[in-house]
Order: sequence, then structure tokens, then C-alpha cells
Amino acid sequence: MNQLEALLKVAPLLQKLYKNEETMVAITDREKFIYLEADPSMIVTAVGEPTIEGDGLYESMRDNETYYVEIPKEVRGMAFKAVTMPVTDDDGEIIGSFGVGWSLAQKDALIAAATNLAASLEQISVSVTDIADKAQTLTTAQEHTSELMKQISQQAKQTAEISKLIEEVADQSHLLGLNAAIEAARAGEHGLGFGVVANEIRKLAQHSRDAVKNIEGSLKDINQSIQNVADKVAKSTLMIQSQAAATQEVTASVEELNSLSEVLIDMAK
Repeated sequence: MNQLEALLKVAPLLQKLYKNEETMVAITDREKFIYLEADPSMIVTAVGEPTIEGDGLYESMRDNETYYVEIPKEVRGMAFKAVTMPVTDDDGEIIGSFGVGWSLAQKDALIAAATNLAASLEQISVSVTDIADKAQTLTTAQEHTSELMKQISQQAKQTAEISKLIEEVADQSHLLGLNAAIEAARAGEHGLGFGVVANEIRKLAQHSRDAVKNIEGSLKDINQSIQNVADKVAKSTLMIQSQAAATQEVTASVEELNSLSEVLIDMAK
């Protein structure tokens, strides 16, 4: 009994050892398959079919070498890894080949899933980075708005001071007009023209007072609006800062998941 015949007797036992795995046990003579037992998912050829170049069994016979190979999908219609070796007769002449193959379908699926995961995580990372950049831009804008509100508030205070000065001038004008009216009354007919001027001065003083009251009312409304905007800006800033912190946490988690996906890819290879 030569090695080829012995392998034909042992091969069914080998297949039983791998019954829970997607495997294939194959034996060939110099030209064709003479034994093939495989998981249904691993049936890539049939007994009687010729060996082909690129197949590990063919390569082992050609080179008289034992090979540990991965057969790409293009060769047999599905990807699998295999151990192949030449079979010789008693004179050392190559009379066939023997091989055991394992499906790479699960491995390929795992690599594909891990690769897709890595790609998705990369896209998420890009999106998160974009959100973080926009949040930073918004924070800067909020800071500028807050600074602008401070400037407006300061200008409102300055306007209030000017309004106070106008009110003081109005009081002095009113007093001046009152004194002028008294002097005009003392002068009798000679003071009539002076009395008209005094009356106009008092009218101007009253108009100035009324204007000051209107300005003060407007300034009060402006200050209230400024305070409302400032409160909203402060709340928005806190929300943006919270979002930025959350974004950093998401970024860290994405980086960790990306590292895990790379580990999965390496493990699957």
C-alpha cells in the first residue's frame, strides 16, 4: 500500500475530526481530485475535476513542498486557508497531493465588519471634530457678544451721566428764567422784552427736563434689554462649554473603539 492509498483510508477519519468546522479534506493524483469531503459551504470543486495552477495542491506537486497557504476567492470561488503537501511512492516519485482547508468566510466577514466599523468611526470622528470646531467658533462669538454687551452697557452709563448733566443745566436754566422773570416784573414796562426771554428760557428748561425723563426711560429699557441678553449669553456659553466637554468624551470613546476595531482586524488576519 503506497502513501496515496493509505491517505484514502485515513481521510474520512480526518474529516470527522473537523466535523464542527467549515473544512475540506482533499486528495489528488497527478492530474485530478480523487477524494474530496467538505462542509457544504466549502465545496469548491468535485472528484474527477483537475487540479489547477494557483491551487495549493497543484503548487505542492509542482515544487515538491509542503505549503501553508491562503487561497484567494478568485481561484476556487471562495477564500480558504490550507495545508498542502505532495504524496510520493516508495521510490520518492510524486504521485499526488494531500491537503486540508479551512474556510475564511468568517474571517473575511469579521475583517469586513471591523473595517466598516473603523470607517464608520472615522466618519463619526470627523463629524465630532467638526462639531467641536463649530462649538469653539460659537464660543468665540459668544465671548465677542458678551464683550460688546459690556461696551454697550458702559456707553449707556455714559449717556446717563450726560443726561444727568443736561438735567442740571435745565434746573439752572429754569432758575435763571425765574430770576429773569422777577427782574422783568420789577422793571415794569421797561422789562417786557426781558420777560419774554425769561419765559422762553423756562420753556426750554422744561423741554430739557422732559427730554431727560424720556432719555432716562429709554436708558432703563436699554439696560434691562442688555441684562436680558447678557443672561442668555451666559446660559448659552455654559451650554456650549458643556457640549464641548461632552464632545471631548465622545472623541475619546471613538478613538478607543477605533483602536479596538484595529485590534479586531489584526486578530482576524
